[in-house]
Amino acid sequence: MALEYIDVLQTELDEMERELAERSAQERKFKRLFAEQQAFVNRRIRQARMAAMAHNEEFALRALSEKKSAEAVMKQYRENYELNKAAVDELRRRISAILEGMKGEL
Repeated sequence: MALEYIDVLQTELDEMERELAERSAQERKFKRLFAEQQAFVNRRIRQARMAAMAHNEEFALRALSEKKSAEAVMKQYRENYELNKAAVDELRRRISAILEGMKGEL
């Protein structure tokens, strides 16, 4: 009976560790995408300022428009990052709880 219980726990752990690996990869991906998008937004801000100082309104407006679009994408990346980070934290907590429970059983 105890061996069956340990087998069930081991199966749960294996599934959680697989999901943890997937979520961790997603977390890193969205963190990287967010940083890249943030750099793009900052670049567009600088370009808009430089264009405005050079009296190139058309380019300044285009840069600001692209900045606004990029900010919306950046927000999505941040939300996805935060969602995956929360899932990773919860999975780590659950895995630790199962491991602690298994130690108590042995």
